[in-house]
Amino acid sequence: MKVATARGSTLILHILVIGCGPGAVGGSGGSSGDSTSVGSSESADEQGSETGVACEPPLLACGGVCVWEGSMENCGACGHACEQGILGGDCFENVEGEGYHCAPRLENCFTAEDGFATCREYCASIGEECGYGLEFEQYACWDSALLYANALCDSTHAFFRDPDQPEGTCDLPIPWGADPPPPAGPWPVTSAQCCCTQYGGKG
Repeated sequence: MKVATARGSTLILHILVIGCGPGAVGGSGGSSGDSTSVGSSESADEQGSETGVACEPPLLACGGVCVWEGSMENCGACGHACEQGILGGDCFENVEGEGYHCAPRLENCFTAEDGFATCREYCASIGEECGYGLEFEQYACWDSALLYANALCDSTHAFFRDPDQPEGTCDLPIPWGADPPPPAGPWPVTSAQCCCTQYGGKG
C-alpha cells in the first residue's frame, strides 16, 4: 500500500509539472500565452481597436481607453487638439449634433511685410480656411479680425469686420499703414490677427 501511494504521488507530481510548462495557457513560452503589444507608432484609433475597447458616443477609443470626443485634447478625433486664441478655439459640437470640431481662432500675428492683403489669404497660407461666416460654431472670433498699432500684436488694437455679413470680413482689404476704422485711431495699422479654422488637415 505504501508503494502504491508513493507511485500515485509521483504521477500527480508529474501532471502538475507538465501543467506549468511552456505550453500551458498563460505561460510565457508558448504561443497561446503571447499577446500583441500596441506600438507607439500606431495611431490612437488603431490602439483602441487592437486592445478591444468599445466606446459609445460621445466617447472615442484612444490609446486603449474611452475619452470624451468633446475634449480640447481629442476634439472629434483622437489627438486632434484645439488651441485657444485671444478669441475662439474651443471644442464645439457640430450643428447636426454628431461629432465635435475645433472652432476657428485668432491665429499668429503678421504684418504688411508678410504680404497678405486679406484674412482669407493669410489663412490659406497656413493650410486653413478663413473662419468668418462659418455658422456651425456661431460668430467665430466675434466676426472680427484684430488690427494693431505695433508689429507684435500686443498694443492698442481695433476690431475689423464687415458690418453687413460675417463672411465678408474674410475679403476685406487690411488697411496697412492707414488708420483703422472709427472709432479706433488715429494710428497706423502695423500688424493683424485673423480668425482661421483649426482643421489641421481634417475638413
